[in-house]
Amino acid sequence: MTSELNITPEALLNIYRQGCFPMADSATDDAFYIVEPKVRGMIPIKDFHISKSLVKTLKKDDFDIKFNENFEDVINACQARTKAKSGETETWINDTIKSLFIELHKQGHAYCIEVWRDDVLIGGLYGLALGNVFCGESMFSHASNGSKIALVFLSAILDATGFELLDAQFMNDHLLQFGAYEMPQADYLEHILKNKDKKNTLNTIEGDIVYELLASYLKNR
Repeated sequence: MTSELNITPEALLNIYRQGCFPMADSATDDAFYIVEPKVRGMIPIKDFHISKSLVKTLKKDDFDIKFNENFEDVINACQARTKAKSGETETWINDTIKSLFIELHKQGHAYCIEVWRDDVLIGGLYGLALGNVFCGESMFSHASNGSKIALVFLSAILDATGFELLDAQFMNDHLLQFGAYEMPQADYLEHILKNKDKKNTLNTIEGDIVYELLASYLKNR
């Protein structure tokens, strides 16, 4: 377990470069664990599976997308995420992790996708860019398909900016609908090592270009 007293944003970035990531037992814990899975859950970027119903939802265009504009709102919503049935808080993000990621966002390493409807944030996600690997951290949904819309837009942006891997950390049944697959940790580490110096171009994405990227991404789907 790592204490909040002995880690910096730069140290956390190096932890990710070693194929590990932080997790707390709850939002109220002061400390967190450093986790290194034996197998990673990965979401395909180019072969991302989008259901016909989700394509219809995307083409309705009854939402607005913002890229990396309100990072703190997104990570706060992820931290406050609750279980659908019980309403209990369900998160591994404590205040220490949140503060570190807010600083990494200011430094240009962490990014978010925001889904808005009628000026209300209804979905989103955030993660960390390492070379041509995007480490997906957490997502939330306050309306039907909110997080799915964010994930499709993220995939479209990553595809357009040369990213090769979208890391979801752990495989679960929910991710299977998107075509998720497993990657051995050794292969993941090898990829990070080979591509850690790839230039990150996510900072070039702004404004309505996200809609153009989505339209290109959805062609023939």
